[in-house]
Amino acid sequence: MYIKGLVFTLIILFIGSGVIQAINGINIAGRSSEATTTGISMQTDFYKKNFNVNITVTFSEDDFLFGYLMGYDTVNLRDCGHLGEIGKPMLPVKNLMVALPDGMKAINVGNIKVIEQEIDGLFTIFPVQPPQPMGTSMDVMQFAQPNMQIYNSNNPYPSQLIELTSQTDLAGQAMVRITICPMIYTPNKKELTMINSISFVIEGIDGYKCGDYLPESISKNGKKTYEKMIKDMVINPEDVRLTTNPHGAPASLFLPSGGPYNHVIISRSADTSYWETLADWHTKRGLKDIIVTTSYIYDNYGGSDNKEKIRNFIIDAHSSWGTMYFLLCGENGDVPFEYRIYEEDSIPSEQYYCDYDDDCNSEVFVGR
Repeated sequence: MYIKGLVFTLIILFIGSGVIQAINGINIAGRSSEATTTGISMQTDFYKKNFNVNITVTFSEDDFLFGYLMGYDTVNLRDCGHLGEIGKPMLPVKNLMVALPDGMKAINVGNIKVIEQEIDGLFTIFPVQPPQPMGTSMDVMQFAQPNMQIYNSNNPYPSQLIELTSQTDLAGQAMVRITICPMIYTPNKKELTMINSISFVIEGIDGYKCGDYLPESISKNGKKTYEKMIKDMVINPEDVRLTTNPHGAPASLFLPSGGPYNHVIISRSADTSYWETLADWHTKRGLKDIIVTTSYIYDNYGGSDNKEKIRNFIIDAHSSWGTMYFLLCGENGDVPFEYRIYEEDSIPSEQYYCDYDDDCNSEVFVGR
């Protein structure tokens, strides 16, 4: 069944240094926006800058899909997740990313104003279940019973409708993650209330430093790629402003000669002949490529282990050359994996290499 997409409308208003700019009609998920407003203002005194980002998000009942599962009611929101505490009501959440002005450090979400709408009917909301590995048989899955302390309560759930989750950045553009719960459940009364509109202010101060910046030597196509990525991530794409490091990138002492390179193949020395044809083909197509051996990296880059040495090389190549694409060639014994824990399972992942500042945004593209 098709679920109508969320409708956001944003009017961006910048006030700072005497410059005012208004932007209307931002399109989200292929649909035109409606009468919702976002404003960004900056106030400066002798000692510091204060920022306020005003946002209103609207929902309609048509945005939601109501269903029935194992004797319980379900409610879903397209392209969105759910609250995740096992045994508690599985209500939808909407995660937003907002582009912030340069230097803004988000510290709080305040001045929250809500317009609500009761949903007709009585509901017993499905309880959150623990994640299951793919392929697990229904016969061995154990059903997590409802948390009766919550389900017998007259208190609205969840108690917090909006949360400033974290701040992150990519290519010198600061962003903040906001989580909104657009449904309120009163379990003992079996009542659902929808948030028609929620307005709030992201409050911030000056002083945020990006974990990574747009490399000065990046190609025009590379810059366009980052711009498109970030504009697709945020709800206010017109405000995206990529920035380079204001202090300049440190000069590299260890990168091979001949750069900058758009693509780097990392391989053990014994296997380089296998990848020469690919590197030549990339270069002929305009994607300048080079093969760098693990032995070269281990001899020239520091780190507590070989994985960290490779990571430090990737950071250097990206910062100094503007390299966006890296291909790791071989198994764990050739170019080592980094293992990450996902839902209690240890899984080999290249996230260690591509998200090198550990902010859940990949700075570079890494394949194997």
